[in-house]
Amino acid sequence: MRFGFSYIVMMVLGAMLISSCKDDLVFTGSKDEKRIVAVITAEEGKQISVEIHESQLITEDTLAKPIQGAEVRLYQNSTLVETKQSPANGIFKTNFISDQLDSLRVVVQKDGYNRIEGTAQIPDHVNIIQFDTVARAGSDLLMKMAFIDRASIANFYLIDMRLKRWIYTLHPINGSRIDSTLVWEAVDIESPNKLFFSDQNIVTNSQKFELFNDKVFNGQYFVLDLQLNSFLLRETQAKGKAKEIEVELRNVNEEYYDFLTSLSLNRPIYGGPFAVSAQIPGNIHGGYGIFAAYTSTRATIVMP
Repeated sequence: MRFGFSYIVMMVLGAMLISSCKDDLVFTGSKDEKRIVAVITAEEGKQISVEIHESQLITEDTLAKPIQGAEVRLYQNSTLVETKQSPANGIFKTNFISDQLDSLRVVVQKDGYNRIEGTAQIPDHVNIIQFDTVARAGSDLLMKMAFIDRASIANFYLIDMRLKRWIYTLHPINGSRIDSTLVWEAVDIESPNKLFFSDQNIVTNSQKFELFNDKVFNGQYFVLDLQLNSFLLRETQAKGKAKEIEVELRNVNEEYYDFLTSLSLNRPIYGGPFAVSAQIPGNIHGGYGIFAAYTSTRATIVMP
């Protein structure tokens, strides 16, 4: 299901989808319709996150309207495993813990709304076999990350990188450090392999993650070259020197991949008359939204 922009419906997507991204997402709705918007996230080994609210036109004072008391039924491999009622804020987690290769279906019903349904299969878990630094080239730190791609099926990947460091609160008058917090800070990464979705488009991806697929290395042991601007690792008055570099590789379902690539194309329409307007795909039938499913693996480099 794909939506345009004649009328705009807002779907608020939280950190449950992308730890480094929080956005307002837009879908088409007709002026008089009132449908359910669902954001469902299933990650291997975790509870399934569900957010349900009402579709609406965007105005200056638009706020998400959560739907309370909707019946939400979860099926695993065609077997009903859990039924819940949505709370007042429309956001909850299932008791059910999902696993790789689970085929999942969620059905949502409430009087006065269309019944909606979404399906997703959690992909195979893909382990990072190697992640280490190689060299410095100019202002860039070069790294390699290796993994084995699952053969015979199309695989879709999301990768992001974070730095572990101290963030300092500065005195408002003299600029001295008066407090500190240890955080994981999302950073921009690039790849000389030129496989990232943003490499193939004129659109600048302002999100702190990259997307790619396995068309050129399906079923192979693959080494992905990564590069990070070394200036991001350095100490400043407000930030300590990076202590660790962490990379996360997600194997995501195709619908989620299409959703994120379309979102990246659509993002610049807020910023200029020559921006690209893209159709936003969803996999929630009878309403709007996305059922995202993925597995995740992480690897870390400790900096000297």
